[in-house]
Amino acid sequence: MKSVYSCCQNKKGITLIETLISLSILVICASIITLYVPFFRNDNVTSRQEIQLFFQQIKDDMDQAYTIEESKNEIIINEKNDYIQYVKSGNNIVRKKNGRGHEIVLQNINSFTVQPMIYGADVHITDNRNVKWSGVLGVRPIFEGGNVQWEKKEQ
Repeated sequence: MKSVYSCCQNKKGITLIETLISLSILVICASIITLYVPFFRNDNVTSRQEIQLFFQQIKDDMDQAYTIEESKNEIIINEKNDYIQYVKSGNNIVRKKNGRGHEIVLQNINSFTVQPMIYGADVHITDNRNVKWSGVLGVRPIFEGGNVQWEKKEQ
């Protein structure tokens, strides 16, 4: 019976060819794994950060609003000289200024509804995973000659 010590006394070591073969196998395996990693991510998920950025952007636009117009799948924010429109287009919410442009502000959306309120609007969004998000948008009063006025158009 051979002992372990006698088997390990081979002092030849590793040849250069063996090292190159093992290194090339390692590189091939690593490259295959990195090719398949993006497939494990789900890009159809709306993250909390995207929703927060959307509501922050629409609230920033509401700061300059004189009037707002709401319908089921869109909201139009009228400023002094411009208007900004948020509308659902396919699975996206698109922002347009003065009817021009096509800035996608939110993706992977199933529904986008706006409910008019006295103070502004309630916005409700449902993403592709049926997670419901909502936010409150308020219109600041317009000061004309010291009087506070709320202007709102309902359809």
